Amino acid sequence: CEPGTPAAAALAPVGDQVATVPVTRTSVPVAITDLFNIFRRRWQCLSPDGRTLMMAREDSVILALLRRLLGTFFGLLRTQYILTRGETEVIIGEFNRKFTLFDRYVLDMTRDAQRVIDRRIALAVGVMLDSGERR
Repeated sequence: CEPGTPAAAALAPVGDQVATVPVTRTSVPVAITDLFNIFRRRWQCLSPDGRTLMMAREDSVILALLRRLLGTFFGLLRTQYILTRGETEVIIGEFNRKFTLFDRYVLDMTRDAQRVIDRRIALAVGVMLDSGERR
């Protein structure tokens, strides 16, 4: 199977990896879950062995769609993220952009009372969200 050609068959998931779909003009297959980033942005923080430590997702699908249509709409549709443990739906924190003249953020990890995620990693994800979203 050659995942970089349109004639290639779709790939089945292997182990805990996500399934991929064939695409044109690329040598890297696109994960099916990456297609959802069109509607709701999602960032993964991986461990050195490839496991997902945490994910950052936009707070709301509806607000994400409005952001795609209207942009930030004079700052009223700021991008807020929820942080989840691994690929689960267990919320461990939030990364919120405050409405001020300058960029100001709040990283709230109080839901991670057991401190499963190292705070330095959470802070690095916050910096990446700021720079990765071209702010």
